[in-house]
Amino acid sequence: MNWLEIAERAEKAEGPDRALDDAAWWLLRIEGGFYREHAGRREHDVTCGLYGTAVADWRPLGPYNEAPRYTASVDAVLALTTEQLPGWSYEAEGGPDGHAWRLNEDNGFGSRSAEGKHPKSECLARLAAFARAMSAQREEGE
Repeated sequence: MNWLEIAERAEKAEGPDRALDDAAWWLLRIEGGFYREHAGRREHDVTCGLYGTAVADWRPLGPYNEAPRYTASVDAVLALTTEQLPGWSYEAEGGPDGHAWRLNEDNGFGSRSAEGKHPKSECLARLAAFARAMSAQREEGE
């Protein structure tokens, strides 16, 4: 799973989604790595073994590796954005069509923006915008 897929899942989600929270949290921690997902849920962690082979992590899933509730908490997704995208500003819009959330960066060399929308959830709109911004950064090799 990559950041663009997370953005698309956030915009299509019906409401808070622990599997989506989990996917975003683990992508932050093992960027460049991977984990096994089955039926929309992380089955177990996967680490890179000898010669790049995938090895199932022996640790059971548990509270020590539980993702924050990005899809249900405005504070959680705002903290995530502030931590991972310092220097980006944000603006929000709400109306009869739902929520829109835009992140903007102007670093002196140019500007870019990322937007997320959701008909019912501000959290999911913010997560989608965050994921699109992360995807844009990764494409530029940052």
